[in-house]
Amino acid sequence: MIYDGSYSSAALKPRTHDRIVNNNGLLSFDSPISQFTPHALPLAFGNPFLAIFWADVDNRLAGDIYYRESTDPSLLYRATSDIRTYFHSVNFTAQWVFVATWHQVAYYGSSTYKVNTFQAVLSTDGIQTFLLYNYDDIQWPSMSWNGYAQDGPLALAGLNSGYDIGYYTLPGSLTLSVANLTSTSNVNVTGRWAFKVDTLHPEEVNGPIDDSTDNENSTDIPPVLWTTTPGPFTTHTTTNTTPFILSSDLLYPYGSAIDIINPRALDGGSPMIFSSRQIPLFGRYYSYLYVNNNGLISFSSPISQYIPQALPVAYGNPFLAIFWTDVDNRVTGDIYYRESTDPALLSRATSDIRTYFHAVNFTAQWVFVATWHRVTYYGSSTNRVNTFQAVLTTDGNQTFLLYNYDDIQWPSIYAYGSYQHGPLALAGLNSGYDTGYYTLPGSLTLSVANLSSTSNVNVTGRWAFKVDRPHPEDVNGNIDESSENENSTDTPLTTTPGPFTTYTTTNTTPFILSSDLLYPYGSAIDIINPKIDDGGSPKVFPSRDIPLFGRNYSYLYVNNNGLLSFGSPISQFTPQAFPVAFGNPFLAIFWADVDNRLAGDIYYRESTDPSLLSRATSDAGLNSGYATGYYTLPGSLTLSVANLSSTSNVNVTGRWAFKVNKLHPEDVNGNIDNSTENENSTDTPLTTPGPFTTRSTTITSPFILSSDLLYPYGSAIDTVNPKTDDGGSPMIYCSRVIPLFGSVFAHLYVNTFQAVLSTDGNQTFLLYNYADIQWPSIQANGSYPDGPLALAGLNSGYDTGYYTLPGSLTLSIANLSSTSNVNVTGRWAFKVDKLHPEDINGNIDNSTENENSTDTPLTTPGPFTTRSTTITSPFILSSGSSMIYSYREIPLFGRNYSYFYVNNNGLLSFRTSVNQYVPQPLPVALGNPFLAIFWSDVDNRLAGDIYYRQDIDPALLSRATSDVRTYFHGVDFTARWVLVATWHRVAYYGSSTNKVNTFQAVLTTDGNQTFLLYNYADIQWPSTQGNGSYQVGPLALAGLNSGYNTGYYTFPGSLTPFIASLSSTSNVNVTGRWAFKVDQLHPEDVNGSIENENSMDTPLTTTPGPITTRSTTINSPFTDNTTNTSPFILSSDLLYPYGSAIDTVNPKIDDGGSPIIYSSREIPLFGSVFAHLYVNNNGLLSFNSPISQYIPQALPAAFGNSFLAIFWADVDNRLAGDIYYRQSTDPSLLSRATSDIRTYFHAVNFTAQWVFVATWHQVAYYGEGIPNKVNTFQAVLSTDGYQTFLLYNYDDIQWPSIQANGSYHEGPLALAGLNSGYDTGYYTLPGSLSVAISNLANTSNVNFTGRWAFRVDQLHPEDANGNIDEANQTATNWTTATPDNTAGPPTTSSVQRSTTRVSTSPPNPSPQTRSSTFAVTSATSQPSPPVQYSTTKVRTSPPNTSPQRRSSTFVVPIATSQPTPPVLVYCFCLHLWNRQQNKSTIVQRMQNFYLVRV
Repeated sequence: MIYDGSYSSAALKPRTHDRIVNNNGLLSFDSPISQFTPHALPLAFGNPFLAIFWADVDNRLAGDIYYRESTDPSLLYRATSDIRTYFHSVNFTAQWVFVATWHQVAYYGSSTYKVNTFQAVLSTDGIQTFLLYNYDDIQWPSMSWNGYAQDGPLALAGLNSGYDIGYYTLPGSLTLSVANLTSTSNVNVTGRWAFKVDTLHPEEVNGPIDDSTDNENSTDIPPVLWTTTPGPFTTHTTTNTTPFILSSDLLYPYGSAIDIINPRALDGGSPMIFSSRQIPLFGRYYSYLYVNNNGLISFSSPISQYIPQALPVAYGNPFLAIFWTDVDNRVTGDIYYRESTDPALLSRATSDIRTYFHAVNFTAQWVFVATWHRVTYYGSSTNRVNTFQAVLTTDGNQTFLLYNYDDIQWPSIYAYGSYQHGPLALAGLNSGYDTGYYTLPGSLTLSVANLSSTSNVNVTGRWAFKVDRPHPEDVNGNIDESSENENSTDTPLTTTPGPFTTYTTTNTTPFILSSDLLYPYGSAIDIINPKIDDGGSPKVFPSRDIPLFGRNYSYLYVNNNGLLSFGSPISQFTPQAFPVAFGNPFLAIFWADVDNRLAGDIYYRESTDPSLLSRATSDAGLNSGYATGYYTLPGSLTLSVANLSSTSNVNVTGRWAFKVNKLHPEDVNGNIDNSTENENSTDTPLTTPGPFTTRSTTITSPFILSSDLLYPYGSAIDTVNPKTDDGGSPMIYCSRVIPLFGSVFAHLYVNTFQAVLSTDGNQTFLLYNYADIQWPSIQANGSYPDGPLALAGLNSGYDTGYYTLPGSLTLSIANLSSTSNVNVTGRWAFKVDKLHPEDINGNIDNSTENENSTDTPLTTPGPFTTRSTTITSPFILSSGSSMIYSYREIPLFGRNYSYFYVNNNGLLSFRTSVNQYVPQPLPVALGNPFLAIFWSDVDNRLAGDIYYRQDIDPALLSRATSDVRTYFHGVDFTARWVLVATWHRVAYYGSSTNKVNTFQAVLTTDGNQTFLLYNYADIQWPSTQGNGSYQVGPLALAGLNSGYNTGYYTFPGSLTPFIASLSSTSNVNVTGRWAFKVDQLHPEDVNGSIENENSMDTPLTTTPGPITTRSTTINSPFTDNTTNTSPFILSSDLLYPYGSAIDTVNPKIDDGGSPIIYSSREIPLFGSVFAHLYVNNNGLLSFNSPISQYIPQALPAAFGNSFLAIFWADVDNRLAGDIYYRQSTDPSLLSRATSDIRTYFHAVNFTAQWVFVATWHQVAYYGEGIPNKVNTFQAVLSTDGYQTFLLYNYDDIQWPSIQANGSYHEGPLALAGLNSGYDTGYYTLPGSLSVAISNLANTSNVNFTGRWAFRVDQLHPEDANGNIDEANQTATNWTTATPDNTAGPPTTSSVQRSTTRVSTSPPNPSPQTRSSTFAVTSATSQPSPPVQYSTTKVRTSPPNTSPQRRSSTFVVPIATSQPTPPVLVYCFCLHLWNRQQNKSTIVQRMQNFYLVRV
């Protein structure tokens, strides 16, 4: 098993997985399960689950589902005692317990009083995990009283590992006998079943019970897909069973070979689709959209309404109605969509738009195509189908829309005219307001079918529009019906009202309203509820938990009928007398049968706007959900309720105020809880059933239940699942890891705390808020602490002006969440603007309480000593911001960038961060473009701050637009986005003066052109001392750098003291300002190209040398070690095209890799289908998660993460080389892949529809010193959607190799192979894990030197001759041989060894250590336990830093049947540099290690 973490005696570091409590009787660990029909085990789909009682539970009808995790000592003791009783020889002490209880739950459709109560108890000590199933009362399924029918659905109880082994089904499952679980047991406790579940094969008290190992017919192969009612595991077929592409003169290309297909769901649609470009539409910008099955594209939320409604639909969700009607793609047809920047498609869109809109200056940069292909209508009994399409295209400023109607067969009149085939439809455009809309002719009549034979651009079936502005246009101009029709009176629509119909809204444009009574609201700032009768908002997640009625809530609902609820939405339209004790607290502002379809809107937002917070601070019916804790406002349920607008409890007409964080609500005079005010209140259940009253729960106030069988549960201690059919809990993050089925599941809890710093410019106040402090704490047995000690306090940076909070540096620090200095639990408040901090009682400075305080500066400087600012800045030297994702793509130096970094040392960079503090003459050709505003050794720890923001504020955009048009006279530019980065009064490293600099960069773009302003406000350093004897402050460089050896510009004075003159010079006659156009490769000023190579600027006299940094001797990221310094493309007969001009480049990070890469097509691989992948620097493609492991491991690596090991080794692209990748549907590339695959796999019917190319170009290995040996290799993955093929291309493999004298090898060993993620389905290429791996460049399995080809869509990989899965022992014997002078891969044994390795880089103190434990596999026939290697890898670190350790554990099976001889392992020379003694030590060791069986 591979984990990205460390191994300890307590536990393995967890994989990041979580638990979900599913209403239908399951606990799942990868994703929720809503399937209501149980299925026989195993279910090998990778989602392990525990089926306590898997059936169609409906907790809406009766009952509740409770869950909690706990480390309560009494509960841990009970679990420990039970497990030790049942599993006699086990050494187990529970450290964590999870209890989930289904209490008196009914089944879906129940008309009886039969309810079930059952429970799961999961407990672990971090290594072993045990499970109890407690069946208290199972009343269904059963036979009805007359014996003729069955009450309740069948159920299944069991354990499922997620694979086709590791499962167990309890007796009686899927029969009526499952109800006998309450009277049976496997541990002699009636109703209880106990299991051990931490290993892959579950066990009971007598040992393993895995059904797959019990049954002789187990074949250990994946089960076939099942054909029950579609659930989350069921797949369906489309009408086109092979990948296809269709197109015509009218229709743009579409089909299963290039598009994504919408789910076959009635009134459904696509998930949210994130656009790679912002879409200007109806006067706003949108970054995502939805393709709705019923013929619409929407831009704020999906639309499931199946009855079209006359436009306008003014509810704030703009949409394009291509053919809005009741489509049913379950019956026939498919809905396809894709976004594209394919040149051919862009060219077609550009040509079409220019043809129809003659005067427009438009070049398409992005296209979105959605096609409804041969779809029918709901309830169809005919073969009539419709095909229509929308094409949306933009250049970033203008947006155009094509509606293509290819074949519209319905609606139509029956042959005899007696009735209609198919529902009516509407086609049109809707801005989301009551202006900005257009309806196509024939809509909502049978004539809508004529759209396929009409047009507004003289192309039959095509309609074209311009839609970027608020008012849509056709080729003749404005067509907005609201502005064209003189008789428009804004009267009610005459069509049948639908949930979106409005007619009386007086605010038709975005607005904000407020008054002395009403807080500001309106369409310009709020979210608007859907216009649905008895509907409401989706779940609203606030940015803070809401303390309410004695509990905390993390979400809420705004219900149309006048309520805010906190457990689930409320659609009840008839208000009910309080209390309503159904466990869903709500605030009834005005609970009535509201209908916002007829008139009005419902707005909501959460806000941290200061003015709003201030107003709430100054100002600073109710139902708790129980039979206590409620209050009814006077007049409720009578006509007098209308008097609320003229009454108050706070003397503000129309306002009522309450305090609601505790169970009993209060007004300004104290407790107003009706249940405690009324003498006749008995806190008993309601006797008058209402719509919320359940029939099976008799307890209406917080309660706890338990029994000898059942562990304690109830609403007073547990979380309650939402009452949702087939629903369940949200993801539950557990505080301890859960070993389960051989994996470890968890999401570790951490501490939650907050600092709030506020100032008015003179006084500064600080709040420390401790929400949840779980560590440090003492283990249950008191043996050792969980988590390190901590300190809380204030520190001025001197030896006076500090305060330490009580409990610091002891376990009592955890009490901060329950203590306070201002009587607010968990909150501590201070005044911190002066040297001596204060609390509300005055000075609390610890130093002034001590008599020996001298109030003098610290004499021993430390790394955190500051002197010139009280503003807290990041204490990070030579660092900067994290990756910042841009709101818009940034055209820069000939490419587009979607993120950037603000680097402290005066640069903006666009590929990776830059921490180099010594500026370097341009060009710096390392592929990382940057803007050097003032590149120097800035130290914002000493003084100053660095600010940045990106903005689309109209005032800022207007200013940027004005400035650019002023300086660049002929340019057509309107700013759409601005980035402002400011270095404010920053000092330099080591400064002992008060000289500070202020400068700024302003970057702005319209999506096509990009302009740059450098503003130098005050440059005080570098400078020359008055006598000219020496320089104050380091030199700096200002300029532009494209990342190649062309496309750069250096400002005059750079790298000399004259750089300080920038604040008094300019290239646009504005003192201190320099302006440039930077979207093209060659930068320009107002006079045109200014590239240094084309200019007369004097060359810099500074001789470029190696880039020396004070923190490392490894070549910096600016080292020019790539032979291609300008954009390039390389290819050969072996290598597919790659290079910086067409590919994305991986970051230069040790053991790093790409971000997640979303594939434009699903990738069938190893029997599964993947939608994303990762390119890992260490020579792998992975498909579940990135892999940072640098020591290759013998296959199989059965840890559930499929990967392709092209050349798995300790690659270091920081030293040399680059890693490129791209996915492509380029026809020439598809053709090449198709040709290659058909050549090698002769009988295959394959046409590539998608190709992914990843290339490691001249990469070095870790610790190589000055790189002279580099490797180039490539993976090409191609698929047609069904079959997937893989090419490994080894162009030049120079390492590992043997030294000339044969004494030791250069470079780490590597492995090449295929790994499905299971213990079957893998293959290792010859030479792996030996020096012979280098021969891959001159061997092949397809008679093409350096190329290896495989088919990988099935679980078992194949070469051209068939199955090569090593697990099946059918590997082909290759015709190529390993050279005699090299060692082959290990085939007979594995050994345990410990090695310390130090790189041969130049001396550098404080090695950075990371250790790994890993196992290897030998390829013989019999299984045996895993064996571990242990390795410590030492790296050089910056001075004055302490070692950082990373550790990992990797275990895989070893197969051997032979005794293992000793294996000799060499531990190479260690060159250790001792900084203090200034000497080096050479240590050479050699040891014998013997195989140790674990």
